[in-house]
Amino acid sequence: MGGSTTSIVVGELAGFGDDYFNNKYWMQVTKNVNSVANAPEIQYRLITDYVSSTGTFTVNAFSANVEANDEVLVLHESYPFLKYQEYTTSSGSWTVPKGLLFADVLFCGGGGAGGATYNTGGVDRSSGGGGGGEYVKITNYPLSGKTTVAYSIGAGGAANNGCATNGAVGTATTFDGMSAAGGNGGYSGNDGTNYGKGGAGGGAGGGAGGAWASGLGGSGTTSGTRIGGGGGGGGYSTGVAGGAGGNGNMGGGAGGAAAGGYNGGGGGGGGYLTGGAGGPGVNYGVAAIANSCAGGGGSGTYYGSYGSCFYGGAGGSGYVLITWR
Repeated sequence: MGGSTTSIVVGELAGFGDDYFNNKYWMQVTKNVNSVANAPEIQYRLITDYVSSTGTFTVNAFSANVEANDEVLVLHESYPFLKYQEYTTSSGSWTVPKGLLFADVLFCGGGGAGGATYNTGGVDRSSGGGGGGEYVKITNYPLSGKTTVAYSIGAGGAANNGCATNGAVGTATTFDGMSAAGGNGGYSGNDGTNYGKGGAGGGAGGGAGGAWASGLGGSGTTSGTRIGGGGGGGGYSTGVAGGAGGNGNMGGGAGGAAAGGYNGGGGGGGGYLTGGAGGPGVNYGVAAIANSCAGGGGSGTYYGSYGSCFYGGAGGSGYVLITWR
C-alpha cells in the first residue's frame, strides 16, 4: 500500500475484476502500524473505484494517510459498522445516539513533562523523564437513560521554560464523572533530594520513576479497567544514556532512552504509546505524542557552558475514544 488518503493499493486483493467493490464495499483501517491508536485507525470509508490488475482502491478521503504496512479490512455494506467519536481537546458533552444502550470507552490522562537542568558549573547531571498518564478502558459501558455525557481532556505537562525546575504534572481526563489521572513530571538534575529521578506514572497502578544513574521507569499495573501509566526513566551523567521509561501494560512501548552523548536524559513513560525520548548530551527532551494516550516527555540534559538551561519535553495530552455498533 502507498501513503495516501484516497488511493490505497492492496496487492493481495488484485484480480476480482474492475469496479467489483465500487459503492457497495467499505474499507476500514484496523491498525495504524506506525502510530497505533492514531488516525486513520478505526475510520472506514466508501470504496468508489477499484482497479483489478493492481488492487488499487479509491475511497472517500481518510483524515490521515494510509501508509505502507497499515492493516485494512474490506467490508460489504451489509456489515454492521463500528461507529466512533473521539475527543482530543478541551471539554464538552457527547450526545448519545438515540436508542444506544452500551458503548466501549477508552480515555487517558495527560503525561508529565521531563525535568529541566541548569549547568551550575559543578556536577553534570541530567534530569528524569515524565511519567505516563493513567489509562482506562471499559467495555459495554451502560448508557440507558443518558442523552449526553460530559467529558474533559487532560493536558500534558507543559515543556519546561525555567532553569533547574522539575517537570510539570499532566492533568486528569474525565468521562461521565470518572477520571484518569495525569502522570507526574520528571525531577531536575539540580533537585536537591530527587535529582535526575523519573516522574511516577499516573493512577494508583502507576509505575515508579527510575532512579538517577540510568534507572528504568517501572511499568504500570492493571486493576480492573484501569492501567497505571509507566514511570519515567532516570537520567545519568557523562557518557551514559539515561534509563528508558516503563510502559502502561496495554500494548504501549517503553519511553525512549537517550542516545548517548554526555548526559543521557531519561525516557518518558508510556501510558499507552511510547513516551518522548530524553535528550542526548547538550540537548532538550523530546515531547510525547499529543492526543494518543502517549506517555510523558523526555528530560533535558546538559554538558555545556556555565549558566546554560536545557528544558524537558512536554507530556502527551489526554484522549477520549467512544465506539459502538
